[in-house]
Order: sequence, then C-alpha cells, then structure tokens
Amino acid sequence: MTWLIRPVAIGDIHKTVVKLERRVIPAAALLIGTLAKYHKKLEEWNYHLAHCNDQLSSELQKRNLELRVESILSLNPEKFRHISRFHAFLEEKNNELYLTDLGSKNGTYIEGKKIEKAKLQDEQVFQLGGKKEDSARFKVYKPIEQIYALLVGVDYNRTSDETIDYAISSLDSLLAKTTTPCTRKIITHEQATNQEICSQLKKAETLPENSLFLFWYSAHGEEVYMTTFEDVLLKFQIEEYLNKIKAKKICIIESCYAAGGWDEINLENSLYFFSSREDETSRWGLFTQALIYELERQGIPADPKGIDMSELDKVLLVPQTPARKGEKSIFIC
Repeated sequence: MTWLIRPVAIGDIHKTVVKLERRVIPAAALLIGTLAKYHKKLEEWNYHLAHCNDQLSSELQKRNLELRVESILSLNPEKFRHISRFHAFLEEKNNELYLTDLGSKNGTYIEGKKIEKAKLQDEQVFQLGGKKEDSARFKVYKPIEQIYALLVGVDYNRTSDETIDYAISSLDSLLAKTTTPCTRKIITHEQATNQEICSQLKKAETLPENSLFLFWYSAHGEEVYMTTFEDVLLKFQIEEYLNKIKAKKICIIESCYAAGGWDEINLENSLYFFSSREDETSRWGLFTQALIYELERQGIPADPKGIDMSELDKVLLVPQTPARKGEKSIFIC
C-alpha cells in the first residue's frame, strides 16, 4: 500500500495562472526539488516524475544524504525559484508517511507551521517554499486498505444477459489491475433478488472506513425504483443501506432515470455516477464501457472524480446525459 500525493496549488515566480495536471503521484521514497538537470530540456512544464538514477545517487552521497530514493518529483527551476534543488523527502514507515525538510532555504510547512520532520495525515496539505507567489502545495491521501465490489446486473426479460455479463467482465478486469486487495461479489439474473441484494449491502456496513465499497447496479429503472429479478427495490431503500456504510463509496447506477429518486444520499465519502439524468432513458452497456475507458485512460491509480461528464456524454454518442454527485477524491489504487 502506497500513500499518494497530488499538486493542489502552484504559484510561479512570474505570477501566472497555472493550470494543474490532475496526476496522482505515489509518495513512497519520493525526493522533491528543482532537479531539472536530470531531464533533457526545460519546456513549459510544472513538474516531472522520474525514477532515481546513478547520477542522483552519487550526488546524494556527496551531500551526505542517506536516503533510499525511488522516485524524483522535479519542479521547474525556471518557475519555482524559492524551492531548493533538494528540498524535501517523503518516506513510508510502518504504513505511515513522513515528510522531511532537507535543509531547504525557504522551508517546508504544514498548515503554516515550519517543520523539519512530521508525520502526515490523510488529506493534509504541505507546502514547499514560504512565498505564496512561488511555492508548491501538495495534498496527501492515505492508501485504501481493501476494496469490496458488489456488482449487480439484472434484466427480468433476460434479453440483455450478454450486455450485462460483458460489463461485469470489464469491471472485473479493471479491478484485477489494482494492487489493493479486492473482494468481488457478483449477483446477476435469477440471483439478483431483493433479499440477496439487501443482504450484501448489509454486509458492507462492517467495512472499515479506510476501505472502498464499489457498487455497480445495472437494471431497468424508474425515477424512484430499480428492478430486481422478481420485483423492485425502491431507491430510498438502497439509499438507507448505502448511508450506513462507513467505507468510501463509488456507486455506478446504470438504468433509465438513473439520477432520479436519490434524495438523501450521503455524499461526504462518496461518488455517484449515473448513466442518465432523472428524466431521461438510458441504454445498457454503453455508459459502463465509457466510464471504464476513461478510468483506464487515467491509469492506476485513478481518481473517478477527474472524469469530465460532459466529455463522457460525447463518447456515448446516444441521447442520454450522464451525471455525477459528490466531489470526493477516491482513488482506485
């Protein structure tokens, strides 16, 4: 399990507006500084990630820096002149993440307090360089310990079995690429009864907070309910189960009127993706495949929050408008 960081704000010496990349960076054994000499040319870039090399290892020895460096995060020295060449180091110990200032000229800060070494917390922000107009801030993310995926696909008419099975296979393949331990529960066709779906949602209530519950539900739907094999489940009933789950949640609802009827969902630790708005019909399979394609394009780790829903609408090429609720960054690692 590897902690992650992401640039959240960078201000350069020219006081220009910088459009940040949404790249997620593994934080284990990461050296940060203006180390541009290890790259062939300086262009209009903000930061660059590379592996440690013999040249850097030799220079670390000369500086008496006994660091086990795996990766280098180089900030552009043309832009970030208040950040030192060897500024800070991130390392994991016993599943905790520590930040060490390497004797930088302008310091390393957490919540405005200058630090020499500190243990970082989930979603904490640290800053390199004390000048607001020329500094880099990064947000820290604790790794998810486990993933539990509940994949439910049902068509009581049994006319879309292949579409549902293909979508589940694609989701399964995506989850197989993750490094986080993952348990999958698949409920399809005759198995997708009210009792079985509710039973599995109930089990998810025992998941710890730092795990991820991935819930995919593909079925016929109306504004206030989703169908099961023999009946319907009201959306507020599903909502009640989901709100009791303490884990982080990514929920993908693929049905007609997908976004309708979820009036009380708790979005504090959740992202919801709907194949269509509350007043629109949908088409099976297309939405899930488009979503998976965009996640794979990000690479692992991936942050579903970064998916542009308007761009996803263009990919679908059908008269439906996907929607999302929740602004939480939740990583599939």
